[in-house]
Parts: sequence; C-alpha cells; structure tokens
Amino acid sequence: MRRAGFYLVFILTFLCLPLLGLAASGGHWETRAPMPSNRSEVAVAELGGKIYVMGGFKYYGVVTSRAVEVYDPQTDRWEEKAPLPEGRHHAAEAVVDGKLYLIGGYKGFLNWETLRTRKHQPTNQVWEYDPGQNRWHERASMPTARGALAVGVIDGKIYAVGGGNAVGGGSWGHGVNTLERYDPVTDTWQPLPPMPTPRHNLTAVVMDGRLYAIGGRTTGGTAVGTWESLQVDVQANGSQTVAASWTSGGAATVPARQDHGVWSVDIGVVSPPGVVD
Repeated sequence: MRRAGFYLVFILTFLCLPLLGLAASGGHWETRAPMPSNRSEVAVAELGGKIYVMGGFKYYGVVTSRAVEVYDPQTDRWEEKAPLPEGRHHAAEAVVDGKLYLIGGYKGFLNWETLRTRKHQPTNQVWEYDPGQNRWHERASMPTARGALAVGVIDGKIYAVGGGNAVGGGSWGHGVNTLERYDPVTDTWQPLPPMPTPRHNLTAVVMDGRLYAIGGRTTGGTAVGTWESLQVDVQANGSQTVAASWTSGGAATVPARQDHGVWSVDIGVVSPPGVVD
C-alpha cells in the first residue's frame, strides 16, 4: 500500500504541472500540502483549475472510500466536498461542460465470500457531480459493468474503454476490450468497435480527435506496453463518426506498466511511472 500511495502522490503532483505553469522540461518538483485522507486507486480530474480526488480504498479494498477532496494549487489547500453516494475504487472520472462524471469502478468486497476469494465487484453506475450545487445525481448506467477502466472526452462525449469484469482471472477479473460512448446531453450510451487488446488498469488520453489507450494489465496480471488508438471525426453538426478499426502502436510500444497515469501537454503525451511488470 505504501507503493500505491507513492504513485498517487506522483500522479497528483504531475497533474498540477499544467495548472502551475511549470514547463515540462527544466521544471522542478515541490512538496505540496498532503491529501487529508490516505487512499489509493482513486479517480482524479481537473476542473476550474482545481484537482478533484474521489473514492479509492484502504486495506486492499476492505474499506472503500466515499471521500471527495479538492485541491487548489493556488492556495495549496484541500477542501472536502459532498461524498460519493457509495464507496468506489478503480473508477474513471471525466469532465464535460463544468460537471464531473464518475464512471464504473469496483464496490469493494461485499461479503465474506468475495473477501475470501478477493473478487472485486464491478459496477456500471454513472454519477454526475455539479460543483455549483455540491450534489451528486445518478445518470444512465454504462452497458458493461467494469472497473479499472479508462476514459477520454472528445467534443463533449465520454469514451469508456477497457477495464476488468471480476469474473475469474484474479481479483480484478478478465480484462475486457469494450468501448462505449456516453452522451451527457441525451444521457445515453452507445457501443463502439472494441479495442484489439483486452486489458484493465490501463490509462487513456485524447489528442487531435484520437483516443489513445495505453499500457495496462492482461487477464493473467502481466503489465503490457501496448498502445492502441481510435480516430473520432467530429462533423460540423456535432455528430461524431468513429473509425471502423483501431490502430496499433506496433513495435513502438511504451515500457510495460500498469496503474499509471497520463496527461496531455503542449509537448505531447507524457506518462509518469506505474507498476513495472
């Protein structure tokens, strides 16, 4: 758990870099105010110049957190917000039109049998958070229940890719290659072409209308350096056309890792370290 906590601090500090205006090259690291509650496997997003940290767990999923804590890089202070309706870990978080969306994740161990077998329980629930009202609202459920997935936003729509279904394959379940798109305006989901490599504990980033799915872990628990991308074309009327197939990174893989983060900055896509297999 110490290692997981270290990576959480690493990712949070990395996410602060664009907000603080530090250059990606020639910058320096600073120790900032610690997060109020110790957690790992959280969901993180930036909104309005502040960093929202949601959910996560302690003690390997036995205690699943509902905490929502917001960090302001300008004041170096944390603030508590309305907690999640229910504890979640390994959920994905996205921002669209000034609202936060917490998607999927695991509910933690629900009973003695799931604790004994270390099987996490995936969910397909979606919650929307309105910072102005400091309230949560349940939205249309994702078609496929999964945790340890990744999301990206293209022109106001959320793309949820990969994850684990916790049906065999270890505590996280089988890695899935599912891709589904959520439209917050219509509150509807749409299935899309699956990515070639099923995996969970991956990360995703969007650049120039293309969704990149990077790294992760296979069903057997092996970290991979695979990256695959999908082109999304946005029409003048706002409709989105998805390419019929994914593009693989081929030989140009990244170092194999899992439980890592990724961020898009002016120099391109940067990924801080995760757990190396």
